Amino acid sequence: MQIENGIEVVYLATDKLFPDPNQDRDDTHSAHYQEHVKAIAESIKIEVQNPDGSVRRYGVRRPIEVEAENEEGLYKIIAGETRWRGATLAEEETVPCIIRTGHTLERRLDHVTDNALRKDLSLWQQARSIQRDQEEFGLSTDQVMVAHGINSKSRLSKIAAVFKLPEEAQELVKSGIINNVDAVYEVKGLKPDALQKLIKRVSKNENFSVALAKVKPKAKKEPNPDIKKKYSVSFTEEALALICMELDIDIEGQEPESAKAKLQAYVNDLSSSKGSGDDAQGGSSEQE
Repeated sequence: MQIENGIEVVYLATDKLFPDPNQDRDDTHSAHYQEHVKAIAESIKIEVQNPDGSVRRYGVRRPIEVEAENEEGLYKIIAGETRWRGATLAEEETVPCIIRTGHTLERRLDHVTDNALRKDLSLWQQARSIQRDQEEFGLSTDQVMVAHGINSKSRLSKIAAVFKLPEEAQELVKSGIINNVDAVYEVKGLKPDALQKLIKRVSKNENFSVALAKVKPKAKKEPNPDIKKKYSVSFTEEALALICMELDIDIEGQEPESAKAKLQAYVNDLSSSKGSGDDAQGGSSEQE
């Protein structure tokens, strides 16, 4: 037994600990998690030298938090299951532990804050953990935010929206394809046919963000009334000369491009004066 930062640390037999069957992590059988456990086991087995020259294992550095001994003489893990699994794999006989004897809610907060500080839960695991805290343990919104390290209520709402998704979309979250909380609302807004297209695309290993962009409805561009359409008309030189003569536009001795520019200026002036005249007429009508 030893004291660390005012907390009593005891060394318990590794085989006397067992994981909480209701804990938030549900990926302990995944290849990624197993590789993580192996890496921890290898770090535990690293040999370090003591000041006296003797050699020892690096071991488990952070104590594992456990509940008090049960009737069977076993200790349920509150926080540190991955460290315990690594120690078991490394064949450590004992591991440092802190025995927590507080209220059930306190032990729950110990568990979720440990996960939140490491930020290693997937979006689905975090959403499920929050749901459990609210429904099973009765945590308030503020308590959930503190426990899970969430800094805004809008983010909490986005995480909770995971359970408002259709079942097919929830499967995308479970599998880790959707792991960005901001994407939840976008997927939630998709129509059923668009969602099916998204699922089909990602099932073919298309990047999620790319697939989502392709199936999202395109925003309609509203026409800008202040932008006037421009039209372009081509004339032969003979036709251009004839039109300018009819309109009394002097283009004698000028190149075709200059003549076209004069004709364009004439049309623009005519259009402007007509528009001004319409405005003036409309104004006098309103005064009557």
